[in-house]
Amino acid sequence: GNEHFALGGVFDHDSTRTHSVAERFGVRAYGSWEEMLGDRSLAAVVLFTPPRGRADLIREALKAGKHVLATKPFEMNAEAAAAILEEAKSLGLALHSNSPASVWPADLAQIRQWQRERDLGKIVGAFGEVYGGYQEDADGSWLDDPQLCPGGPMFRLGIYLVNDLGLLLGPPVEVRTFETRVRTGRPTPDNTMLMLRYADGALATIYASLCVDDGDAYRNSLTLHFERGSVYRNTGAAANPRGHAVLSLILGTQAGRSSEETVTVRADPHNDYRWDWFAAAIRGEKLSSAVSAEEIVAGVEVVEMLGRAVRVSGQGAGGI
Repeated sequence: GNEHFALGGVFDHDSTRTHSVAERFGVRAYGSWEEMLGDRSLAAVVLFTPPRGRADLIREALKAGKHVLATKPFEMNAEAAAAILEEAKSLGLALHSNSPASVWPADLAQIRQWQRERDLGKIVGAFGEVYGGYQEDADGSWLDDPQLCPGGPMFRLGIYLVNDLGLLLGPPVEVRTFETRVRTGRPTPDNTMLMLRYADGALATIYASLCVDDGDAYRNSLTLHFERGSVYRNTGAAANPRGHAVLSLILGTQAGRSSEETVTVRADPHNDYRWDWFAAAIRGEKLSSAVSAEEIVAGVEVVEMLGRAVRVSGQGAGGI
């Protein structure tokens, strides 16, 4: 059903899964990664692989002349992420991910516009939360490994908020994490809190959990306190329309009262894959409000710091 791309083929290290998907969609089942990269009929490769070492796979695809779209998180190593972004640029090939997206999302662009036009000043505090109701068992996958999936739900769900704050605030100077196992059967946690401190004095927390069943999962709600106002995204008990973000701007007045402005913008709260942006980049079109390589790497730096904090903590709380 994708209007921008046609599926050309599939490869997975599990050959049974490769053939199952290929048969389902009536496409070619590749016998190896190298065979897929050697197919000149393919313009692009989409990677749904564990993130550690993904830069190496991206590099192989780029060398084969393929444009690349990768799932989140983009990488776990900031240096590797920066290097592969530069390599893609030098080769004139598109390299996108679903989070952070290649273009500033409409909700974050609106927040940045308010910050500038309403003279809100800098962000001094940020509070984000994302959750779902999971009851999982250990299956030996990378999701069971705290080194490959640091912070459990923070890495799986909270990564969207991590990348949002990376765009809005840049990389932090300190990261601390608390994590617990409430009901999961995995050895990795299912209930986490991330605390971040920034060089300009801003403080932020992100709560990510697989333990909350309230019928309103994956909202990625975010509260931002500026020096002269506050912005709320998808907060409160009311359900938010899928595919949109509800933003409220609160401003103080000289009389001590506050004024409120609310807008609804088109911005998928799940940071969906923007095939339209990816297709435009492949065609060589210049994307307006493009996210810079530095802004992408800022989110990866948090992921890297999260991994170090988890290793330091050992038992569930630590800091870097």
